[in-house]
Amino acid sequence: MVIPGFAYALNYDGQYLYAGCDVGVPGSQGALSIFDITTPLSPLLIAQSETSFFRPSDNLTIVPGFCYMADDLYDNLTIFPLSCITDQDVSITDLTLCLGNAGTTVLTASSENGINYSLRDDSDNSIIDGPVVGDGNSISFNTGAVTANTTYNVYAESPVAGALEFTGDAGLKRVSLGTDLWTDNFEGTNTITVESWVNRSGATTFQTIIGNYEPGSYTMLLRIDNGNVVFGINSVPYLVGATTIPVGTWTHVAATYDGTVLKVYVNGVLDGQLNYSSNYLSSPHELKIGGGLNNNTEYFLGDISDVRLWNVARTEATIAADMNIVLNGNETGLVASYQFTEGAGTTTSNAASGNLYPGTLVNSPTWVTGPPAACTLEMTTIASVTYGLPTAGTDIQTACDSIVWIDGNTYNANNNVATFTL
Repeated sequence: MVIPGFAYALNYDGQYLYAGCDVGVPGSQGALSIFDITTPLSPLLIAQSETSFFRPSDNLTIVPGFCYMADDLYDNLTIFPLSCITDQDVSITDLTLCLGNAGTTVLTASSENGINYSLRDDSDNSIIDGPVVGDGNSISFNTGAVTANTTYNVYAESPVAGALEFTGDAGLKRVSLGTDLWTDNFEGTNTITVESWVNRSGATTFQTIIGNYEPGSYTMLLRIDNGNVVFGINSVPYLVGATTIPVGTWTHVAATYDGTVLKVYVNGVLDGQLNYSSNYLSSPHELKIGGGLNNNTEYFLGDISDVRLWNVARTEATIAADMNIVLNGNETGLVASYQFTEGAGTTTSNAASGNLYPGTLVNSPTWVTGPPAACTLEMTTIASVTYGLPTAGTDIQTACDSIVWIDGNTYNANNNVATFTL
C-alpha cells in the first residue's frame, strides 16, 4: 500500500544517496518514483529501480514514518524509522577524572524547542540526568561522581501525554466536563473538531470516548460502535467510519463538522463522511470523557489520552501533522486540551483556554501511561570519560623492624616514620 506525502529512500552502490516522494495512488502496491536527493524531484537515470525495487509482485506495504532501503541489487531490504528530531553533536568537558571527583559536564551543541533530552549511561541506557526540555540552546548535563570508565549517550524524545484507564459499564468511571464548555463555545455554532488517542482493552459493543449523550438525546457524540468510530450531532443518524479500531493498540481518532459535512479520521486518514447541515442545539447534559449514559451503559473500556476540542473544522493534513505532538495550548481554535499529565488526584487541567473547564474524575479512573513518544532519537556522538587512580598524594609508613623505605633511607623503631610525597 502506497501512502502519499511520505518520503522514501533507495540505497545505490552501497550508499544511501537517493530519496523520493511517493506519487502513487493510496492503496496501490509497488511503483514509486525515486528522486535524487541532491536535486529534489529530479528523476534518476536508473529508472529501472522503480520497477526492480518496488515490484507489485513484492506485495510490499509502505508504512508512513519509515524509510525503506535496498542495496544495488535491490535485495537485502532494510527498514528503519525516520525521526523528526535533529541529531546534535555531543561533547564532554573532562576526558579523565580522578578519585573523589564531583563529575563532569556533557553538552549538546543545540536543542529543539519542546523536545525532552536525557543523559544516559551507554552500557545500559539508564538515565543519569534529565530529562531537560529543549529551548533551542545547548543543554548541559552533569554526570555526577564518576567511579569507573564510563561512556554516555544523549537520548531525545517528543513529549508524551498521560492517560486515564476506564473500566466500562462495570466501573462507571468518567471525567466530567460539566455543561459550560459546550454552552460557552459550541452552542449555536456549526464547526468543531474533536480528537483523542484511545487504546481499547475489550470489544464491548458501545464505548463512549466523549459526548453529552443521554438516552434519546445528544448534541455531540464521539463513540466506538462494534469496533468502528461513530460521530454525530443533534441526535441525527450519525456517521460510521469504515475502519475497525483494534483492541490493545493505541489509535488516534478524530471527527470534524464544518456546517455541511461530518467526517471521521483514523490515525490522521479520512475514514468516512456524511452530509448534514445545521447549527448545534443547546444541551442540558453533562459533557463526559469515557462516560456513557445515565442508565449506566456505553462507558469506555480501555485507556483514553490527549482529548482535544476545537471550534474549527480542521483538515486531514492538520490533524495528521499534530496528532503525534503535545500541544502548547495556545493553538488557534483550540478550546480544550486534556493531556492527563497530572498522574494523580481527582481533577485534570485544560491546557487551553487559561485552564477554564477543568475535568473532574468520577469513580476514580486510573492514571496510566499514554501513547509512546512519536519521535525518538539517540544522538550519534557519544561522550566518554576515563577514571584514573591518583597520580599525586602522600604515603606514610611506620616501621617497627628495620626497613628500607622508598626514599632509600633505612628506618627502624628509633627512626620509624617515613613520609613520601608522589
